[in-house]
Amino acid sequence: MRQQPRQALAACAADASPLGAVIVAAVKSRDLPRPQQEKAIGEAGEREIRKIRQRTRLLSSLPQVATMLGLLGTVLGMIRTFTVVAASADSLGKTERLAQGIHEAWTATAGGLIIAIPTLLAFHIIMGRIDAAAAALDHAANLWLSDDDATSTSSEATVEEIPRAAAAQANAGPIVNGQFAASAGA
Repeated sequence: MRQQPRQALAACAADASPLGAVIVAAVKSRDLPRPQQEKAIGEAGEREIRKIRQRTRLLSSLPQVATMLGLLGTVLGMIRTFTVVAASADSLGKTERLAQGIHEAWTATAGGLIIAIPTLLAFHIIMGRIDAAAAALDHAANLWLSDDDATSTSSEATVEEIPRAAAAQANAGPIVNGQFAASAGA
């Protein structure tokens, strides 16, 4: 891959993925000193993770909003119940009027929870996948940099091998010491 940077850039341009953007940064910074390479690759990875996480903001707020709307419905239902009971003298002792308002209140609560719980689960599943993608990006960057150190003693990774190796590492678990893994929890 290092021997054919144009081919690597063309392959990454054809694949508009976060990993492609990180590899582009790695290829473009290949002639820089190691600290500058690490910085360029790290910034590219963090930029890509931010793009992915930005799309989850609405999803993260839906469980809280649904819960609050359910609570609002509960409060309004209870206010309506006590208003009806207080306004009518013949309501005293009639549980059906009280039961209607309480039913309305609990229905609103249940509706909010029915929306909030699956949405919260979906959000956490998606965030887990984003964290795995961050680990894969981190591993790809580490492969690039470690391959750079070992170019004289081993064969280099191809454009096709880095994504596979990075994905395999991401499935094995997050990389704690990597640049991207630190930003994955942000």
